[in-house]
Amino acid sequence: MKVRVLKMVLTTFMAIGILSGCSSANDVPDDYASNEGYSIAEESAKKDDDVQVQQTSKENVKDNIREMEGSFNRIVGFSTIMGEKIDKSFAKRMLVDLIENKGTSPTPEKIKTVVCRAYNIKVSDMESSKRTNNIAYPRQIAMYLCRELTDYSLPKIGKLFGGRHYTTVLHACEKISEEIKKDKELKDTISKLKEDISE
Repeated sequence: MKVRVLKMVLTTFMAIGILSGCSSANDVPDDYASNEGYSIAEESAKKDDDVQVQQTSKENVKDNIREMEGSFNRIVGFSTIMGEKIDKSFAKRMLVDLIENKGTSPTPEKIKTVVCRAYNIKVSDMESSKRTNNIAYPRQIAMYLCRELTDYSLPKIGKLFGGRHYTTVLHACEKISEEIKKDKELKDTISKLKEDISE
């Protein structure tokens, strides 16, 4: 039953644009949501020559698997409680909040990816301990945008950037916020990044 329900979840996810690269749920192997399935997807991502695309692909695979597993548990749980048969219609009803909220709140992963692309650095560099200005400054911008565009706390944002202390995040947010008031070019850059993140 798990494979059948997961394929319903996959169909719904593809319909609202969360998953791409598959024309139907039948294109996805039955073990996609298992550890073996993740390894298959990760190896597929490694075949791409562009390092940035590799990183983004692997991040999306991880997030989508977590979402699918959570959605699977929700569907099965409500089916048991409500005594209803699991079909595509039922699956869509149980995932309605996900469908309605799709795209309204950008993820930190999306923010980091967009900022890294704009500054031509790797996500792994942004999350590393490197402090050179060409990496530290985009990192601060990404932290600022995470604070602005998500409901993540300062400590949680810090963990997403290599386990940094929340005071480091606070400093970055305050710094970028002040610079935006004085630097029109930076203000325009931030606006463009927000547009790209919301796409």
